[in-house]
Amino acid sequence: MEILIKGVTHSGDRMQIENWNSTYNSFNYGTTLVVYTKSKVSLEGSYSPKFGRTFRLHLEFKSKEDASQAFEDLKSGKSELTDYKQYVYEKKYKICI
Repeated sequence: MEILIKGVTHSGDRMQIENWNSTYNSFNYGTTLVVYTKSKVSLEGSYSPKFGRTFRLHLEFKSKEDASQAFEDLKSGKSELTDYKQYVYEKKYKICI
């Protein structure tokens, strides 16, 4: 895994675009956007998000350009995480944002 760019959302959450293509060739280059945000709910399981605690939210886009645009929009405040629910990689985490 390679981190391509790091930043902070308008609301103060850390985020980064990652490249997993060299490890998993099923992922395209630079299509993974990860945001470290606080969960709105608790999910069952030891490693699942818990209410009010920071967790790793993986958003998977169809292209590097889409991931980059989401990164910039989250950074500027033009969009919010809830605008990207359809891109949440682990579908059960959708309710956490």
